[in-house]
Amino acid sequence: YASRGLGDVYKRQDEEVIIRIILMFNEEISIIVPVYNVEKYLCRCLDSILSQSMQDYVVFLIDDGSKDQSGEICDDYVEKDKRFVVVHQNNQGVSKTRQKALDMVSTDYVAFIDPDDYIEKDYLEKLYNAADKTNADLVWCDYVENRLNSDTDHPCDLSDMTREGLLRGILDSKFSAVLWNKLFRASIIKGNHICFEASLKTAEDILFVSKFICYSSRFSYVNNVLYHYNMSNENSAINKFSTLKFKTDYASMLTCLILELKRVGIYEALYPSLINCMFYCKDIFVFDSRYRDFKKYRALFPEVDKHLELLPGLPFFRKQALRFVAWRFDIIGYVCLIINKIIVKVK
Repeated sequence: YASRGLGDVYKRQDEEVIIRIILMFNEEISIIVPVYNVEKYLCRCLDSILSQSMQDYVVFLIDDGSKDQSGEICDDYVEKDKRFVVVHQNNQGVSKTRQKALDMVSTDYVAFIDPDDYIEKDYLEKLYNAADKTNADLVWCDYVENRLNSDTDHPCDLSDMTREGLLRGILDSKFSAVLWNKLFRASIIKGNHICFEASLKTAEDILFVSKFICYSSRFSYVNNVLYHYNMSNENSAINKFSTLKFKTDYASMLTCLILELKRVGIYEALYPSLINCMFYCKDIFVFDSRYRDFKKYRALFPEVDKHLELLPGLPFFRKQALRFVAWRFDIIGYVCLIINKIIVKVK
């Protein structure tokens, strides 16, 4: 079987046989690429993996029921290189797709790459060397957002690189909890049963990364732009962004994360940042006229309504609106919103 190439065997869907074969290769890094309708960008992504200066890796391509030529492209790369594994499945969503590959990982480290993005040729080498040198559980690098007419670098350094510091950075939007500019120690994932939450369509990466950090103790940062994040794919999730959907998923994510933080004993240390995140989820039901629903506002994280003083940048009448809505004085709350709108127009 091995002589026929890893992916060629896997097309037979014989998971038990294939996992034994994967173990024979003893690679250092598993690369997980969820694939769905990305024929325009997929070759660029996979070519950037093939051109890596570090060659000790295996690539899991999970074709999530693509309707274009993405599945055929995956098959082509399986024929090119024995380190590529392809699984074709009916559409299940990105969380289940990544989890499918994650369940098959047997390497020391895991990297996630989105199929419309690409990596620098020393991406794996620099991340792995940093992990090896510092014995880090998590390593990350800088990335660049690629648009049609401009590129924007995103430095990902953080002054407090403790477990609490990273989690606080995520909650305060000072540290990016994306999957794809990071290298994860696989034993942390397996040992603590860290999985992707299938019910989340967005914010699933934030929950996964945050849970991982909860059980990690050593971190390392590579001060190089090694990952290219494609912002020009019209079919990507970022270009189909819905504020309501994201805040709804973020609230579900936050509920799961709070349980994890309490389990590991760092909930209290992060409480101020959590309060701000809870307000972020709630305020759409008061401030956005498209989704205004005072009952939903009161039902979501009601424990934070007494902490309005933690929102110092909020205009006076918007803050008063929140206060009166929490007290069930809905008419007065609505009047405060009208007054605030008038003041903004006058200014």
